[in-house]
Amino acid sequence: MRLATEGGWSLEVVNEHGTSTVWDNLFPTDRDTDAAFRDVLAQEGVEAFLGK
Repeated sequence: MRLATEGGWSLEVVNEHGTSTVWDNLFPTDRDTDAAFRDVLAQEGVEAFLGK
């Protein structure tokens, strides 16, 4: 999601339980945001987002 009040893209993943994982930093582009998400998937798997 691009924040209108900030100069970058934020990243938040919400699972089926409503648990949210939010990155602290803003990303300069949507591609950088996507790359950060994919890096977590590659390193930790989807389990990184399944907490209740």
